[in-house]
Amino acid sequence: MARDDNQTYIGTRPTIEIDEQSYPMLLRNLRSLRMTEALGGLSSIEITYTDWIDAPDGTRGFGAMGDDHPMRIGRPVLVGMGPEEDPIEIFRGIITAVESEIEDGRPPVITLFAEDLLFPLRQTRRSFLYEAKTPKQVCEEIAGFHNLSVEVRDGLDEPARDWLQMGQSDLAFLRAILGKLDADLQMVENTLQIGPIADQERTEVELASPGNLIRARARADIATQSGEIAVSAMDIVGGDKVEASVTSADSPGPGEGADGKAYLDAHFAAYRTQHRSQGPMEQGGVDAYAAAAFRQQAREFVRIEGTASGNTQMRVGSFAIISGMNPAFINQYLVVEANHWFDANAGYFVDFTALGAFFGEQP
Repeated sequence: MARDDNQTYIGTRPTIEIDEQSYPMLLRNLRSLRMTEALGGLSSIEITYTDWIDAPDGTRGFGAMGDDHPMRIGRPVLVGMGPEEDPIEIFRGIITAVESEIEDGRPPVITLFAEDLLFPLRQTRRSFLYEAKTPKQVCEEIAGFHNLSVEVRDGLDEPARDWLQMGQSDLAFLRAILGKLDADLQMVENTLQIGPIADQERTEVELASPGNLIRARARADIATQSGEIAVSAMDIVGGDKVEASVTSADSPGPGEGADGKAYLDAHFAAYRTQHRSQGPMEQGGVDAYAAAAFRQQAREFVRIEGTASGNTQMRVGSFAIISGMNPAFINQYLVVEANHWFDANAGYFVDFTALGAFFGEQP
């Protein structure tokens, strides 16, 4: 997961730069914005303005017009929250679409759509064989194709094998590799950060009700759990069947208490086996995939969806400490989706989804 600095700001007004310039007239016409980020990278943002201005020369008309207007596809955009002189960045990307909308009785609006610096990886499809490479080396090679700075943390140095990319986008291929290893990728400013999910917090945020936790809905669901994950595959080099079986999760993420397997062992022993068959894979790959799959499903035992007061620390990879709910759900959770949104009338908020492996003290 990505790592940020420890800055935080709870504010009500964004700062927006297009092509490294701020435009006060545009900011005055700002109606709303929504920045979305989730596991798998490729954050996006929508920025909506009232598309009508009163110019200093007395003329009136549509604001987004003319060849020199900043609202153009391909322009870089930077969005921050906080004091205008020192905003805290929440998005950096490229304008990929522009939309105009009119409706009787309402002022016209124009919306900018932008995606972060993983956009070229989404757009680039290739067929390529990465021979005898570790996941870390594959990530570094693909980042090099796009001249991206990359940080790959520990935990992705095995297995070393051949990886075949067949007509996939670079982003889809990286997601497929990292998904099998319970790892993730995120852009942080100009750097692509890659590493195991939940191995360390990006930031830590306390959310309490009453207080900055405005709304939350939490659910612990045993149907998401299995007591064992067994993986089998064919080792095409040795010609033998290879197998791995995992019955516990190492480092499933933040929190403490009874996990899903404890509830299965106590009440649902008949439903404790799950098998996943894979394509060609050596023993090391099977072992790594089985362990990653068990961590992923353990982490999905408890899901919380909520809304908090606007806070720049609420990012994918953050550890959220939840309080003010039913005591069984008071715990620490991993944020896997964060939607930062601003409305000119309502203010700044964050919709989030967080996961946890633990529910209550005992099953």
